[in-house]
Amino acid sequence: LRRRMVGFGWLRLLYFLPVATSWVAIAVVWRLVLHPYGLLNEALGLDVNWLTGSSTARWALVIMGVWKETGFFLILFLAGLARLPSEVYEAALVDGANAWQRFWRVTFPLLKPITAICSVIAVIRGFQAFSPQVVLTGGAFDTEVVNLFVYKTAFENARMGRASAVAVLMFLLLISVTLVQLRVFRREDA
Repeated sequence: LRRRMVGFGWLRLLYFLPVATSWVAIAVVWRLVLHPYGLLNEALGLDVNWLTGSSTARWALVIMGVWKETGFFLILFLAGLARLPSEVYEAALVDGANAWQRFWRVTFPLLKPITAICSVIAVIRGFQAFSPQVVLTGGAFDTEVVNLFVYKTAFENARMGRASAVAVLMFLLLISVTLVQLRVFRREDA
């Protein structure tokens, strides 16, 4: 049992390693992977330029972001699962609940606070996106996010007032979305 737990720790470390790596380093590596003569095209036998088309560049950024952030949320959910009381599962077994019912009626509701935290953090991190878009596409091909727009408006176009206004609006939108998320997760029937 002890050996299996040590191996599980290494697996958690492996999942968390992309989270601890900077966005710029990850984006540089993914730029090499997504290059027309890169690892992905070689492995799949394709001839696709992933970073120069609108649809492929967006999907490349989504896949890279999910890959990088999954470890963070995995650690949070594993911590939440480790804290679930075994008595509740024993009671569910005594009541005759199958595995699916135990998940939907016991595990999922007990993980509601962790799910709420992960949901809020995911939205906030999504709003913070900047480095991958700059490194991979420079915001071209429909990959410009709000932070990149603010940066370009302020520092490339020297329109500080407009950039500040957009940043404040983004902040207010983020607060509104976060409050809606917290209200949804606070409901008893959700």
